[in-house]
Amino acid sequence: MARPSAPALIRGRSFTFPDLTITRVGANSIFSFDHGGHSVDVESGAILLRVPGHSSGAHVHGDVLSVEITGTTLLFESRPASYNKLIILEGAARAALRLYPARAVTVRAGQMLVVQSGARYLPNPVEIDLDRLMKTATLVTKFRPLPSLYLILAAIDDQKRAGGQFINPDFTPTGLDARDVVAAIRSQSTPSPPKSGKPPQDSRKP
Repeated sequence: MARPSAPALIRGRSFTFPDLTITRVGANSIFSFDHGGHSVDVESGAILLRVPGHSSGAHVHGDVLSVEITGTTLLFESRPASYNKLIILEGAARAALRLYPARAVTVRAGQMLVVQSGARYLPNPVEIDLDRLMKTATLVTKFRPLPSLYLILAAIDDQKRAGGQFINPDFTPTGLDARDVVAAIRSQSTPSPPKSGKPPQDSRKP
């Protein structure tokens, strides 16, 4: 399958690679990928990326975040000069600031990370309603079931057993409601810069 070598405008499409890595691209998204779909640059718009556990892993890059995954399904949105948004459907990811790669946080299944352009420190991820997301996100509902669906359903069951309040993500491939982004940013607590000048370390393990 041909692969874009330069950013391309896509109006909703799904790519499946030899190792069963799947990339779904939202309407009017501008992106490029290489290395068999394992390195994706999202200039603008939204993607769903599923990387199986037996693969060599993958990277997603927005203008603010770089995300590293293996055996994970995620949604990623990039709005230039505004924000990057990461949602993990199953598995876990390491998200780092592109300008400060040592400043990273682990985002797990059922969590969302929203980072504003120009951020120097990462906020903590917030819990989102994964069950609702799977029923409303068009990058999920407008395509055939994902091979990782059973893992996503297990993550939903874990959320239901744990209980608690969740952010309503309302993820769409053409952009999120502005109120959702504001609510997410307000819900995230940003660690204070360390007095020593060293970047904060993520002590949690995926």
